[in-house]
Amino acid sequence: MVMALIYIGSIGNPTEIKQILTEVSEQVPFYRSDIMTYAEFVQKKGRQEGRQEGRQEGRQEGIREGRQEGILNVAKSMLELNATPEFITKATGLTLTEIKKPRNPLIRH
Repeated sequence: MVMALIYIGSIGNPTEIKQILTEVSEQVPFYRSDIMTYAEFVQKKGRQEGRQEGRQEGRQEGIREGRQEGILNVAKSMLELNATPEFITKATGLTLTEIKKPRNPLIRH
């Protein structure tokens, strides 16, 4: 029975696994407490994995935003040093449109 539980735990997502284990526990009442304990473990593991994925995605998004902010700061500094927008485009990878946006804090109006 333990091997069957381990196999079931390795084959799918936690929600489906808990549903399967609930159905099995109803069919085999003798093992109900063991099955439900394992089902709760699998569900908890799934939640932990979901939180971990969410944190990783958040970190990646923060890194992207930080890089973009850094590029904009460099472009702003270059403008303050009287670099041309064309030169800034080559140096930063920003487009002329991004550098010349009407509300862009980089451009002094």
